Amino acid sequence: MICIKLRLLTGRYHATPWGRNVNEGVAEWPPSPFRLLRAIYATWKRQFSELDEATVDRILTALASERPEYRLPPAKSSHLRSYLHSNLSNPEKRFSGRQKVFDQFVVVMPGHEITMTWPNASLDEGDLKALRELLGAMNYLGRSESWCEIGLGEPIAPSNCWPDAGGPLEQGGSRIRVAGVAAPADSEGSRDRWWDTLALDSNDLARLGLDLPPALQYHDYLLGPVDKV
Repeated sequence: MICIKLRLLTGRYHATPWGRNVNEGVAEWPPSPFRLLRAIYATWKRQFSELDEATVDRILTALASERPEYRLPPAKSSHLRSYLHSNLSNPEKRFSGRQKVFDQFVVVMPGHEITMTWPNASLDEGDLKALRELLGAMNYLGRSESWCEIGLGEPIAPSNCWPDAGGPLEQGGSRIRVAGVAAPADSEGSRDRWWDTLALDSNDLARLGLDLPPALQYHDYLLGPVDKV
């Protein structure tokens, strides 16, 4: 079992779901595996270049091997609206030229933890040490306003958001879509292609004529009856 714990230091999670525009006012919830694996990959490339590729391959493959379960705290959706001017030279047009920008986010009580658990995944002690270091170097997840502490731990409460296996909904629950990661064997192309697609941004996809990164795979989840967005 692998369990990752995330604590939002300001009680806010700022992240726009893949394929949505920030001004649609939609916030990602829960934090997606696709976002987490991209963050781990980016942290390795930027801060741990000495870490060998085989170790990172085992870590990412283990986290892509199954869909994680979540323990989510009560959460609400909120937003800020900013009216940003366009730096027009004509003073009379500065106000009329302002554009409304949404900052959508999810609010939880500061200090409440989000846990992601892979019940059947495993890593040896050396790889767990490397994963712990990678997670410890991440000070935000999503947009940079989402300050966080993230690391390995043990689940202390049952999951309340889990992969949909076709079972019935609990009263007050709902079905949601979560951006997951296709295992390397399920991705199109070679194994190197799977690695490459974790780092693709929207400009890369437009250049390649793709709607979604090949490594992204949406999964249906059941969200239990907690306060939710």
